[in-house]
Amino acid sequence: AILLDDCDNTPNQCEECDPCEEVDLLPAVLKCIERMKNQPIAGGGKVSDYIDITPVTRCTNEATEPETEDVNFYCMEVCDTGDDLALAEVRAQYPGLKIVRETIEGSMSRYKVMKKGAKPADYTQRLISIMKGCTDCPPNYTEVKGGYLYSISLEDDGVDMSTTVESLPNVVADTVNKMSQIKGSGLYIAATSKKLTDEEISTFVEANPTAIIYYVAKTSDMCENPTVRTASWSACGSCKVSTEKYYITIPDDECGNSALEEIKQAFPELEITDYGTPAACQHSFQTTVYTNMLCDECDKVFEGFFTSEAPASYRNRMWKKLESAQELGTNCKCGIRFRGKEMLLSPSECLMDKVTYIEDSVEIVGASGGYPDSLDEGSPIWWDQLHFERLSSKAPRTHVGGNMMDHELKGYAHFNGFPKHQDFMGRTFM
Repeated sequence: AILLDDCDNTPNQCEECDPCEEVDLLPAVLKCIERMKNQPIAGGGKVSDYIDITPVTRCTNEATEPETEDVNFYCMEVCDTGDDLALAEVRAQYPGLKIVRETIEGSMSRYKVMKKGAKPADYTQRLISIMKGCTDCPPNYTEVKGGYLYSISLEDDGVDMSTTVESLPNVVADTVNKMSQIKGSGLYIAATSKKLTDEEISTFVEANPTAIIYYVAKTSDMCENPTVRTASWSACGSCKVSTEKYYITIPDDECGNSALEEIKQAFPELEITDYGTPAACQHSFQTTVYTNMLCDECDKVFEGFFTSEAPASYRNRMWKKLESAQELGTNCKCGIRFRGKEMLLSPSECLMDKVTYIEDSVEIVGASGGYPDSLDEGSPIWWDQLHFERLSSKAPRTHVGGNMMDHELKGYAHFNGFPKHQDFMGRTFM
């Protein structure tokens, strides 16, 4: 309650006065944060797409400690070419995991993956092949005859189906490689000693209906090094997630049957079970969902709280929270932290001739609060500006390698006498 009669209606009074009764502020602050995150912006999207908004709290009575699961980060350093082809080769060995390249230092690439439980299996890497000249292959290399290069897309659900690709006519031995995995489809390359005919391609597609075959280029004889190296993943940080329970009540069908199987089909990603005792020709069902992920902060005041989103509504019925991950603290001092998100547009080898490199971040000019959002004539209004403090400022990085991309292309044309090929496959294999 606001007791306006006890105070002047402006902050410019000689004696300090607060007309507000003491209330538990934290729930209101968390609702305010969610409202700001979901605020639509002009042009599409939400505020949370561009700015991280998190609570800052210090409570006399701290929040309860919830049950949590560790989500681990693992990193690996590999000597490779540092391009999209190298990243695709790493991803191909770990279907179902989202692997990103974090940094490149000289010839060493650092890869990172988020995974529950133990680290991924070691990465196996073959040494790069070299083009064969007039002389024999160097020691420890074996000759691989050149031919006609094809890319083959095949639905494999993450399973290596190189042996299936090897059934193509006239495939050169040891040239089939799985390059990448995109959801349920794998991308393979293979070389043949003779160009495939339309009839041979049709026969392969009939036997493998999901296959898509593209001719890439004619390749030269190569010298392949059969040596296999391995690289191990190591722990490089961890965060925590928790769970929260929700329930929903759905009417039975006309025959009085429960809608359990129906709702399971509607939400195949959730584990749904009966909840409570059926009543009024209705059954209730419960499920468990994961919360947001919280990571270590420099101070406990920035740690935040576990929250989750309810599953989508079903048959105009909403899921309601049954059990929270933790009970909030009380008697809290609260604040809100705004942090601009980074934006990186780094074109791949496929698009480097058409898309420029951009590294930037959202700049927060300022923040304020505490002002009235409406003015009613004749009604006293008490307001006071909230404290604002800038923790850091935006400063663009200099000497970034991506800014040298245009100079690299010009230098290539200058020293070689001709520009790079305008297509990815041509640059890679020609």
